[in-house]
Amino acid sequence: MEKAIYAIYDTSILINAYKQRKQLTGHTNFQHYGVSDYNLAMKLSKDVLRIGKPLPAIDIIVAAMALNRDAKLQRISISQ
Repeated sequence: MEKAIYAIYDTSILINAYKQRKQLTGHTNFQHYGVSDYNLAMKLSKDVLRIGKPLPAIDIIVAAMALNRDAKLQRISISQ
């Protein structure tokens, strides 16, 4: 069975793609999140707080989604 490839984009990427009329594939919103994403996000949030590097909640949720789906988080430039 072939492994699915996921892309999760942050808001700035979506805005730039829209302005430049570029098409993106992958998850462009959070309609596909679940309880397991929130559970992992809570664990990650506690871990980064413990080491003194707290992150915004939405960043933690996106990271949890990527980890749960074996996705690679990558910031891309739409202008390329």
